[in-house]
Amino acid sequence: MALVHDSSRSNARIDRASDARAQVGSMRGIPRDGSSFCHASSKMDILQPHPAPPLNEYPLRMRISIVTPSFNQATYLPRTARSVLSQTGNFELQWIVIDGASTDGTLDLLRAIDDPRLTWRSEADRGQGHAINKGLQMAGGDIVAWLNSDDLYAPGALASVANALQENPSAQWLIGSCQIIDGNDTVIRPAVTRYKDRGLQRYRYRSLLRENFISQPAVFWRREFGRSIGPLDESLHWTPDYDLWLRMGRAAEPLILHRVLAQFRLHDTSKSGKLDRRQFDEQYQVAQRYLNGDTPSRIVHRFNVEKIVWAYRVMNWARILFHRRVPPG
Repeated sequence: MALVHDSSRSNARIDRASDARAQVGSMRGIPRDGSSFCHASSKMDILQPHPAPPLNEYPLRMRISIVTPSFNQATYLPRTARSVLSQTGNFELQWIVIDGASTDGTLDLLRAIDDPRLTWRSEADRGQGHAINKGLQMAGGDIVAWLNSDDLYAPGALASVANALQENPSAQWLIGSCQIIDGNDTVIRPAVTRYKDRGLQRYRYRSLLRENFISQPAVFWRREFGRSIGPLDESLHWTPDYDLWLRMGRAAEPLILHRVLAQFRLHDTSKSGKLDRRQFDEQYQVAQRYLNGDTPSRIVHRFNVEKIVWAYRVMNWARILFHRRVPPG
């Protein structure tokens, strides 16, 4: 049986575990300037709060729905919650958490969040893609996106998205920049971020067919456009997002927003944290669905798969050697 909670409809008192309260804190007390977000200490640190426009600048407030799939992510979920619920601006927020029957204290954390913008449910599912599809079906916003339960939004990200889509009413989907962080919230692999940003700067659909340079946490789209494109392909284990981008890109050009919107967390227990060649082979097979006989793009995509696999292997080897040479403490 599913556990379902909608704090905007329920006045019931919920017993909250003290350790969950300590981790999450009172969501009513989240700094509204986004200062709870972890900032990088390098030149890549451009995650500064962007002030929201005056409330009368746009006559209509957009509604933004964020879906977060979660399964046994109690370690990182509180940080994700703060990054979502600290967003402010000329929009209304709906945060939907779809949990896959976690057993690690996640439900205590969710019960401890006293915020009417949160709706959550917990039940066994068929995996991440199924959870995201369920959440997107529940979404009532004009704009939708998903943010995994270990990733973060930058301060002011949702206000920037709302403003950009208000100013560009013909744009159906939007892509921003995304940093990579480790388990301790430290920005890592800035060269990868710069590489993907260069791909965004010269975006063409054919380029996307040849390589996936889009970072999932930094993508947003109009709900009705997404429903016309269709749900995530739940048969794909690693790259349902890439398949979705190719379907969206085939239907409409994206709006590129040149600012950091999110941080993608890379850690040992994450799906992407383990370098698995099958991830990139699946990506190649996804591209094959849309190449339509474009042999040059097929060859370039295969070359890019080999290039990326070897680049990540070199980075991992360098990291291992570095840790061996640096004494502990």
